Formats: sequence, structure tokens, C-alpha cells
Amino acid sequence: MLTKFLESVWGTPADNRPPATREQQLQLAFAVLLVDVARSDWEHAPSEREVIINALAAHFALDSKQARELVREAEHTLDVETSLHRFLSTVNAACSHTEKRALMERLWEVAFADGELSKYEEHTIRRLADLLYLPHADFIRSKHQHSGE
Repeated sequence: MLTKFLESVWGTPADNRPPATREQQLQLAFAVLLVDVARSDWEHAPSEREVIINALAAHFALDSKQARELVREAEHTLDVETSLHRFLSTVNAACSHTEKRALMERLWEVAFADGELSKYEEHTIRRLADLLYLPHADFIRSKHQHSGE
């Protein structure tokens, strides 16, 4: 148990797989943040999961099978992780302001996928926008774009 914990913290896989590439780390970071928004209201709408799969497939040029596996990995990661810090750090280090705004667009798509926006989803996106160093104006503009207001 301690070995797995240390391996997860230090990045050495327990099953002797080679360490993830920067691109794989970024893919997982995006997936984790998208799944985090979907889970924030404690409801697991299939439409939200499909939006996540489609967003990952489009953004990273993945096929459906790869995107579904990435979502499963993100779900498992969120089950065992206690913090989003490493995922936010990955995104902040690898992405431009424009790319982070595009991520926020996908976060809103997930939140509105089931036809309603919960206060928990909105709060989660607001928190993520702050941690991604996105200005409040981007947050509001993106929200209004996706809400149809």
C-alpha cells in the first residue's frame, strides 16, 4: 500500500509501465478536470460523460475507444486523489491562455450537458477558472455563451 502511494506521488507506475509523456499527462489533466465538474453535483448523467468523451476525442485527436479509456482513468484517478493540484499545475505549465479558455468552454459544456446548471457545477468551474488564472470576464462570457443568455 505504501509503495503504491509513493509511486503515485513520485510518478513511478506500480505496474512497471513507462512514465507518462507530457501529452499523456496533459490529456489526463484535462479529463480529470472535466470529470470533476461532472461529479460536482453528485449526479452522473450519461450526457455529461458523452460530452467529456467527445471533447477529449476532438481536442486530442483520440478515437472513441482511447477517449473512453482516458475518462475511465480520470474517474479512477479522482477516486484516489486528494487534490487537483498536479493536474492544474500540468495545465498551467503546458497551456496558453487561449488553450485554458478552450478548456473552460469544455467545462461549461459538461455542466450544461444534462440541461441544467447546478450551483455546485458553477462553483467548481469558478474555482477552476481562478486556479487556471483565467479572468472573471472569461468565466462570465463563457458561461453566458453556453447558457444561451
